Amino acid sequence: MVIKNYTYIQHKLKTRPWGCECQFTFVSELDGRTFNEVIAISSLKIEEKELSLLIEERLKLISAPKLPESEPEKIYPQSEVDGILIAKKYLIIGQKFPNDLPTKVMGGK
Repeated sequence: MVIKNYTYIQHKLKTRPWGCECQFTFVSELDGRTFNEVIAISSLKIEEKELSLLIEERLKLISAPKLPESEPEKIYPQSEVDGILIAKKYLIIGQKFPNDLPTKVMGGK
């Protein structure tokens, strides 16, 4: 079986109580990762071309690069927020950031 960017190792078609499945093993030629997976198939008489398409779709899904985890939102103390706003000349020293500003800006009451 030939799938671009992967080296074929083996596959087995099996009947299970819940239906037919294909267990397969491929190695990525790009990063050397080994993929041992199972996919559902319609029957044991599936054509190799159809089977390779199903396996290729599964490999694309599981080998896609993972997105980096986002950093947790940082909560700034009010004194630091006031310092930033004063430095950017949005506030005057001694003035406090109004708590209801988001409501006023959004058109609330």
